[in-house]
Parts: sequence; structure tokens; C-alpha cells
Amino acid sequence: MEELNEKLRNEGVLLKEAFKDVSLGKSAIESSTKVMDEMLEFFEASPEMISLSVLTLRKSHGPGFNVNTVTIMLKLRVDIDSSERKSILQACKEVKLLCLFNSHEGTRKIQRGKTR
Repeated sequence: MEELNEKLRNEGVLLKEAFKDVSLGKSAIESSTKVMDEMLEFFEASPEMISLSVLTLRKSHGPGFNVNTVTIMLKLRVDIDSSERKSILQACKEVKLLCLFNSHEGTRKIQRGKTR
């Protein structure tokens, strides 16, 4: 897991340096590397904080970031056992993150900052 995190960190630095050479503005560079930063945040988050990363990813990527995506990403977290994975998914459901993945209405509510 640490190897993946280090690779994401290094790739992010390389991309940011490459974009500087193209004379892009700071906000353009940050938005171009945002997905890598969000993925790294997810992979480095403690089990208790993963639901916050899930919310961030959902806001950024919309309906395409769904329960299946979260499940697959959790499986990549070799530092988390299966019972913790189930617990994390349950915690996301309790704060109404994953139940909103199945509807377009849920996407609009999340974008407005509401979870109900």
C-alpha cells in the first residue's frame, strides 16, 4: 500500500512540474492533478476518516463514483481487513453517502452540501 501511495505522490509532483513548463495557471495545474490528490487522500486515510474521502470523491466525480467503486478501492487497502471494510461501508451508509449513489437526485443534494 505504501508503494502505491508513494507512486501517486511522485506522479503528482512530476505532473505539476510538467504543467509548470506549459505555463498553466496554478488553478489549472491543481484541477488537473486533483484526482490523484483525492485518491492519495483515500488511500492514506485512517479507517475512521475514509467516509470523508468518499464524500470528496463523490462530489468530484458524480454518479460514476458509486458503491462498486468504493468497494474496489477498499479492496486495494491491504491495511484494512474485511470486517473493517464492511464497517466502513456501513458507516458511509449511515451518513447517507452510499445510498445517494443510486440516484441523480442524490447527486444534486450532495452538490448543494446536503445529505438528506
